[in-house]
Amino acid sequence: METNMRAQREKVKLMQAGDADPDDIVIEKCKYQAQLDEYRSFSKAFGMKTQTERVYYDLNGRVAPSKKQYTAYLQRKEEKHRSWLHSIGADNTTLSTVAKYEAGKYTQSREYLLLKGYSHAVDKGDIHALTGFDLYRKTASDVESKIVGIETSDGVKIEAYTTHFIDRVIGQTSSSHKGMRLGVSVENVADTLTNGNACEERTLANGNFRRMYKGRKCSVVISVTDKKLIQTTPRGS
Repeated sequence: METNMRAQREKVKLMQAGDADPDDIVIEKCKYQAQLDEYRSFSKAFGMKTQTERVYYDLNGRVAPSKKQYTAYLQRKEEKHRSWLHSIGADNTTLSTVAKYEAGKYTQSREYLLLKGYSHAVDKGDIHALTGFDLYRKTASDVESKIVGIETSDGVKIEAYTTHFIDRVIGQTSSSHKGMRLGVSVENVADTLTNGNACEERTLANGNFRRMYKGRKCSVVISVTDKKLIQTTPRGS
């Protein structure tokens, strides 16, 4: 963060020296102030003392924008954040403001990780935006309560899941459509893990060992190394 702030201060000074557009300079100043605010919030969240002298040692003087300029910048940032949440169907997230979102990012909160996974799935087309974040969050809760903690047919206790796994449980459609993947019920996943047959195995380049289980309704891939659910696919798809 300190390195980024020093680089941003230098960028502002270079733009000023090069007679860049004043509006562009204001935007870069506001970005610098936002970095500074984030640095202070991060330090506070983790009980760390800020060391701003390591940012200011360039002796470039004041770089921050005026209070009025920065207030307008923050308002635009909030509007952009709300617009983004609305576009992906996540209006009801608890991370409804930029400050709450950044706090969740610092602590890697459950809500942040789910929202990040949901947004990524919508962008990729793995699930539709009309699915809504409420359903995504509820599906994650169902996975946590009904699958995490169970043992597979060969004795691996499931301890975690990827957000990609949630995408696969929900699926792209609720009825058969060519080229679109059906979802898988949490109950069918649990049945496959406890009663299915362990079959295909592979080890990734990073040493992560994975195993597939095939059941009556679906197949499930887990990381044996991390005891984590990776993905599921309905049988016959």
